[in-house]
Amino acid sequence: MDKNINIKVLKNQINNKWRIYTIFGVFSIMALIVSINLFLLQILDYKNYKEKALNQYMVETAISAERGTVYDRNMNPIAISTTVERVFISPVDIKDNQEAIDICKKLSEILDVDYDTIYAKSQKPNRRDETVKNYVEREDTDKIREFINEYSKQRGYTLKSIHFAETTKRYYPYGSLAAQTIGFVGTDGDGLLGLELKYNDTLKGESGKIVTSKNGVGDKMPVEYESYIDATNGANIVTTLDMTIQGILEKYLFETYEDNKAQNRVCGAIMNVKTGAVYACATVPGFDLNDPYTLNQDSLKILEEFIKENNSESDISKKRVELLYNMWSNKVISELYEPGSTFKVMTASMALEDDVITRNTPFFCKGSLIVAGQKINCHKVGGHGSVTFEKGLQMSCNPVFMQTAAKIGSKRFYYYFEGFGYTGKTGIDLPGESLPLHIKESQMNEVELAVYSFGQTFKITPIQQLKALSAVANGENNVLYQADNGVQRQIISKETCSLISEMLEGGVIDGGAKNAYVSGYRIAAKTGTSQKQDKYAPDGTRPYRIGSTVAFGPLEDPEIAIIIIVDEPSAGNVYGSVVAAPYVSKCLSEVFPYLGIDPNYGEDEKMIIVRDYTNLTVEEVKEKVDKSINIIVRGSGEKVVSQIPHSSSKLYSNGTLVLYTEGAEESKDMVSVPNLIGKTASEVNKLLTNAGLNLNVEGSYLEGTAVVISQSIEYASKVNKGTIITVEFRYYDVADGYR
Repeated sequence: MDKNINIKVLKNQINNKWRIYTIFGVFSIMALIVSINLFLLQILDYKNYKEKALNQYMVETAISAERGTVYDRNMNPIAISTTVERVFISPVDIKDNQEAIDICKKLSEILDVDYDTIYAKSQKPNRRDETVKNYVEREDTDKIREFINEYSKQRGYTLKSIHFAETTKRYYPYGSLAAQTIGFVGTDGDGLLGLELKYNDTLKGESGKIVTSKNGVGDKMPVEYESYIDATNGANIVTTLDMTIQGILEKYLFETYEDNKAQNRVCGAIMNVKTGAVYACATVPGFDLNDPYTLNQDSLKILEEFIKENNSESDISKKRVELLYNMWSNKVISELYEPGSTFKVMTASMALEDDVITRNTPFFCKGSLIVAGQKINCHKVGGHGSVTFEKGLQMSCNPVFMQTAAKIGSKRFYYYFEGFGYTGKTGIDLPGESLPLHIKESQMNEVELAVYSFGQTFKITPIQQLKALSAVANGENNVLYQADNGVQRQIISKETCSLISEMLEGGVIDGGAKNAYVSGYRIAAKTGTSQKQDKYAPDGTRPYRIGSTVAFGPLEDPEIAIIIIVDEPSAGNVYGSVVAAPYVSKCLSEVFPYLGIDPNYGEDEKMIIVRDYTNLTVEEVKEKVDKSINIIVRGSGEKVVSQIPHSSSKLYSNGTLVLYTEGAEESKDMVSVPNLIGKTASEVNKLLTNAGLNLNVEGSYLEGTAVVISQSIEYASKVNKGTIITVEFRYYDVADGYR
């Protein structure tokens, strides 16, 4: 019995020991696992969990870097950053729902933001930063600060749920001027277009931040727990743009756009032919840089018409985006076109440089030319007959240039074509420059050579054409547009450039470019009209056209070159000599004086500045005034009390100055304005002289077939003798391109 008991006790002791060993083993394994995890957490993942812990009581506030200023060449700011504030709420700090309702109502009222949108953001209890509105002016944030103070007093505690973060807003002082060239920035502060995009890394700088620690109830801890990292502001850039010249260019681009009802916008550029500096670059109609996502009036009309026929919101949205991108597009560098007869400047330069013709080489034009069995027309039905090469250039005769290109040969032609920069990008420092479309040298057969000679069937950008023209104008080197200075290559000699300039000037005086004439200045100009091979008018009978004109001057020492392109003119005339040349004339007539280039008038164009002659005697006035001016005296007094035209007016030689002395009344010396519309220069002079009125001419003016298209004072209006009537002349017997 005792033996059995002992065995049982022994077994129990053994089982107890195993239980102890098992429990000890389990706890040992658990301790090992805990130790391993502690090692992983505290040693290997220390940085990760430290960062998570810090994030629970550290609040980081971004400090925006100030974007650099963009200047024009005269240091006028054209893109600047102004200080504004971002308004945001911290839902985690909202005490109760009543506070949420109160602050959301007030913020909605002041900031004009939807209440429901703000309230939805306030209902995110774990969030510390929910933006209510970006780029808020100080005037509005001051109103919010007043509300915070008043509300805190009313509720007996400091309102901590509304916050401000200082930031910057991009502002464009010139509005829509040079819009596609300057570009704009997006909501993230990065450039999206133009110079803002091209130089984004230079302009944007680097943001800083403030890292602040907060305790368990959300209050700031002592200053030693705060870290401040300065923002690095962006650098400024100075461009070659001149906003005065830009304004002049855009004024006349808008005028031709409206006058000629261009269906696909109008563009132009002006550059310094010696340096390649682009003074102005524009596409109209454009958009307001301070409101770039709002469609301009023309685009809005297109969208409204589209909506009438499309109910799908998706289609309407796509159309709106399409119109926005079209509005932002810079035609000067991004859109391709066929240069038409303006390219004849280059063909002429090739032929003269290679000595395959002279200015007097004879040609015959019967209105067309058969090339490899294909008939290619001249723009003049019946042809130009017997002409010299110089006259063929001035009259823009296609057969003359087809025959000339044949003399040059396809190999040499392509050599120059490439040398003038038509096979690659110019390298202008703007984003979005398009590559030209052209054939390879091996593909240039007889027909291709013939049509290339007058600028058809290949496509380039307007900036390429202006670049090539500047290479002719500067007489020495092809210009470079990249930010790094230098010369690409010399393609034709100075002598050839001088000869081409003379020949082109002849076209302005008595040729197809007469509408580009600028009174007081010698310029070279060439007009062009090209067909859109891939786009026809709605009736399908004819392709759309592009009318353009290029020019440079003054020829004594060429300073600037200009190009104006009218895409799809639809008001009747489509030729570049009519839709573009007159506006080149107007533009240059303002740009030259602005650049300090004085006019040199011929005797028939001599201008006299009228001074203030009041309080002088009639005899004193006669001594001071140019002898070519006709003086009419009204009244019997000795001293002048008033005059017409008034001080600072300009009179041509043989103009009329009316002096009023004591006793004379201007109101009694009235005449009727004659009808000048459709009259030639000689007829206008006769009519105004007989009426005792003075003439002022806007735009081109030469004796010949030009007729008046507008007069400043309406027919039959009563005006004082001596009043200046401004008229605009236009030649319509000029053409270019081909049928």
